Amino acid sequence: MSMDSAHVVILGGGAAGTVAAERLGEKGFHVSIITDERYPYYSRSSLIDLIAGDVNESEIIKHGEGWYEERGIALQVGERVTGVNPFMKKVKTDAGEYEYDALLVATGASPLIPQIPGRDLRGVFALRHIEDARAILERCDAAHRVAIVGGGPLGIEVAAALTKRFGGALEISIHEREGRLMPAYMDAETAEHLREIVEEAGVKVHLNSEVVGLNGTLQVSEVVAAGGRFHADVVVFAAGIVPNVEPLSSCAMVRRGIVVDSALRVEGTGGKYRDIWAAGDVVEWEGNVYGTARAAVEQAEVAAENIAGGSVKYHGTVRSHTVRCFDTYVTSVGRISGEETLKYREEDLTVKVFLEKGVVVGGIVIGSKIVGVRVDEAVRKGLHVSAIEDILNL
Repeated sequence: MSMDSAHVVILGGGAAGTVAAERLGEKGFHVSIITDERYPYYSRSSLIDLIAGDVNESEIIKHGEGWYEERGIALQVGERVTGVNPFMKKVKTDAGEYEYDALLVATGASPLIPQIPGRDLRGVFALRHIEDARAILERCDAAHRVAIVGGGPLGIEVAAALTKRFGGALEISIHEREGRLMPAYMDAETAEHLREIVEEAGVKVHLNSEVVGLNGTLQVSEVVAAGGRFHADVVVFAAGIVPNVEPLSSCAMVRRGIVVDSALRVEGTGGKYRDIWAAGDVVEWEGNVYGTARAAVEQAEVAAENIAGGSVKYHGTVRSHTVRCFDTYVTSVGRISGEETLKYREEDLTVKVFLEKGVVVGGIVIGSKIVGVRVDEAVRKGLHVSAIEDILNL
């Protein structure tokens, strides 16, 4: 593909789309980003800081319009993709049509809101966009009780952010359908420690509390869960994501996400497309939908290199989450079980490291961001250790 004339169209202006656009622009390609967002790229994680009151809206925008212009990237905001014709190599939007030589689908994901009664009542939200954060804050200004559905990383961070901003003016609760918080990232012991931290901050935790409905007249007033009925005038869903596969749903292989090979090339219904790639939350690779910024960036790097004619393979991303739980950092990396477990506990620090044949395959850290980084590094490098001090002293 000739860089001088090749036009790469990227659907989505989030982390994956923006990183890929920058790399391709550096290589001399003509790049267009089409996004239905009203704003240039901003980090989803910054929405928590926005809710907490630590930043304002303008401060979370990572790149202004000038950043794109300097790199020769055409940014089209507020455009919704209505279709892709892979045979004519055209993208249709609600504002026009674009021809491409190569297409990167980086449309991300949407929050999962289960199909339960009452999901369309006023006061029911999910957090994915700036507008969502704004609407949640406006509603909470006049609210008394907030119920957060989902006790994963996002649910805990939303609870912490609202507590910081509104203090005792709001009664905040978390409803988690499993028997522990962050069930995909914590074992039973560390999850119990985490629950203690959350409840000491004034947030009520309801475990084994699957939400099956919402009650109210126009406005939500009650959460119906497995454990009973709970008053709430604001409900925030933090129960996972659904990949935005719609642009290619009729012409690509779709399971949970858009299926790609190790080059991040899209699998079509009749074989691989030579000129369509995908990266980020929309991607399903070997059965995995990662839904993390790290995976989005790593996939974008691989896709951009291959669009430019390279032959780089994607080998998966080490699962890693760091959550600021009130004033405590919580990190979970890799697997949360192993042949051998190394433990360390002092008053403000808990560390568990999981080993297979002496190799670090996962770990959980509560109480230190720095130690969390060390465990993350140990997992990614596949370090051999024999004692917990080998990690603490990295």
